[in-house]
Amino acid sequence: MYWTFTVLIVFVPIVYSVEIYKQCGSEGYTGATECDLPLQCFRRSRWFSSCQKHLTNPGIHSSAPTAADNTMTTSTACAFDKMASAAKQAGVKITVTSGFRTVARQEYFWNCYQTKACNNGNLAARPGTSKHGRDVALDLNTDCGSQSGVHQWLKNNGHKYGFKHTVKSEPWYWEFGGVGVRRASFS
Repeated sequence: MYWTFTVLIVFVPIVYSVEIYKQCGSEGYTGATECDLPLQCFRRSRWFSSCQKHLTNPGIHSSAPTAADNTMTTSTACAFDKMASAAKQAGVKITVTSGFRTVARQEYFWNCYQTKACNNGNLAARPGTSKHGRDVALDLNTDCGSQSGVHQWLKNNGHKYGFKHTVKSEPWYWEFGGVGVRRASFS
């Protein structure tokens, strides 16, 4: 009497997913390439892709460094819309002057800052470190002055809509952190 055994070996691929803002691909990248849902992997440059929420204008990722950059994540856009509507009812018009930036566009601003040859030599984060690249930072029309009506309204109300002034020397720079953020300590 002989017994025949059949062994079934099943290989189940282990899929590791990537958290928001973490790397999910690029040339030569060998790590996880699937983003946590509902995130998507967006190519930032030849060397870096990261997991992001949907953008209001995903086409911005392939824009030239000098192209307009007034796109943002849907959650940031919705919060901004609520905030701008409330400001409008108070007689204040808030507009976005800069939103998401590609790495190439941030390199442009970084070079302007380093050389003082363009963009008034304004302060700029090193490429790859800017919150503009994470789709949560907005430059707003504060007329570069902390006494403007827009800046005063934002200072008093921005936190109610999830926006926080995080760079003291840049009254135009506001980050979306979600509803319930505290005011900046220097505001």
